[in-house]
Amino acid sequence: MLRSSIPKMTVDSVMRSRMFSNLS
Repeated sequence: MLRSSIPKMTVDSVMRSRMFSNLS
């Protein structure tokens, strides 16, 4: 799915964004 080239911070941000979207 995600490549190692992608910083973990970015992945965490996306995950958090999805969680917030689900809560809404």
